[in-house]
Amino acid sequence: MRIVDVPFATIRWENRPAVRQAGEKGFAEVKTVQIGEMRLRKIEFAPGYCADEWCSKGHVGFVLSGSLLIRLERGDIFEIAAGDGFHVGDDQDRHRAESLDGATVFLID
Repeated sequence: MRIVDVPFATIRWENRPAVRQAGEKGFAEVKTVQIGEMRLRKIEFAPGYCADEWCSKGHVGFVLSGSLLIRLERGDIFEIAAGDGFHVGDDQDRHRAESLDGATVFLID
């Protein structure tokens, strides 16, 4: 991936509006910045959150605080703790996120 025609800018996440997204269980508060085709998101998963669908979109993620469980549709489960990251390509491994105790995650997709 190349990032082209994107001038320097800063992002003040506290000034970005949050959108509440309901999951199968719980909710997540999502702040989004769109830069060309690239989407940056800061997501705060409430304790007990479980996504309501399997995702096939590619992501690069970094857990800022808490921990996140990523379940792959094929059955694998990965716990990603604060300070750890993950990545998956488009149409590679369908996945969904859960957070038992809450988490804050930065995603690029």
